[in-house]
Amino acid sequence: MALHRHSRAKVLISQGLAPLECTFTSRTLDGSIRFVVFDKRGRKVYESDAIQPAVYGNNRALHHFVSETRESIKALGYELGAWKNQLSLELIGSWTSTDRHF
Repeated sequence: MALHRHSRAKVLISQGLAPLECTFTSRTLDGSIRFVVFDKRGRKVYESDAIQPAVYGNNRALHHFVSETRESIKALGYELGAWKNQLSLELIGSWTSTDRHF
């Protein structure tokens, strides 16, 4: 069964910010989500603003959002796992047809 847009977004954000831990809020009435990032000691590292469905429902926009968030966290001195900042045809091709919201 395919994941809903917000569930896919949570997975991508968590993968992009690993090894740090992400805790997500429930969706609000307008569909937005927020998350907080914690280090291994449980200290809050980052807190997002509201992420609208137009961002987390579009893989390109979400990818750029995660890339920018990674840069903000790395600027604080945290090491993050591997991530490709640039979108490639291979990456876009790996998304299923229902994931391609351009």
